[in-house]
Amino acid sequence: MKKVIFATGLFLAAATAFAVTDKLDPQLVAKKAESIEKVDVIAKLDQDKDGKLTIKEAMSDPVLLASFGKIDTDGDGQISQSEMEAAKLTEQEQGS
Repeated sequence: MKKVIFATGLFLAAATAFAVTDKLDPQLVAKKAESIEKVDVIAKLDQDKDGKLTIKEAMSDPVLLASFGKIDTDGDGQISQSEMEAAKLTEQEQGS
């Protein structure tokens, strides 16, 4: 019973999110999606769940691994959320 209630709530939340998204600025939605995507990369690869990626944790993503030194701007051997976001902004500026 709890699973049915939870699934129904999840469905209603998703339906509401899609309905609201139609009324939002497409650029804002895209920017938010990119931010979530970067958070997902950290969440997905962060084995010790400290909110940062080490080079060892980044080894399973060849693209991230190849860019590790550029993204790790403070040189501490870890990629923080702010460094990941800054790398995405730099990538967007260069693409413009």
